[in-house]
Amino acid sequence: MSWSQSLNYNIRLFLWQDYVDHILFMHLEKKKDDTYRLKQPKLDDFGVFRLIEAAILSCSSQILMLAIVFNFFMNANLLALFTVLTVLCYSMLENPLPSSRFWKFIMSYILTVISLKFLY
Repeated sequence: MSWSQSLNYNIRLFLWQDYVDHILFMHLEKKKDDTYRLKQPKLDDFGVFRLIEAAILSCSSQILMLAIVFNFFMNANLLALFTVLTVLCYSMLENPLPSSRFWKFIMSYILTVISLKFLY
């Protein structure tokens, strides 16, 4: 194995073990006798760029929370404060992830605020 292949394997292994949520990539596989079984994802099924994408997908809620806090730092007003407080007081208390209803509420609130800022 050359060093580039070794480096590629080590990067993929690091991403796979530390940053990728394996549950996101489980799927049902149909067998010949029309039964289904749960297929576990394997490291060999993914390349480096696919693993980077999987790591970003696995951390998407943390990335969104960080973006909301960054938005408050850049636009410190009461409208942005509401989203930061909901992230800090509600979504971080839900285990393991906030529900889709929470994200739909935040999305509709932010779209309403952007629309009102545009009209004003």
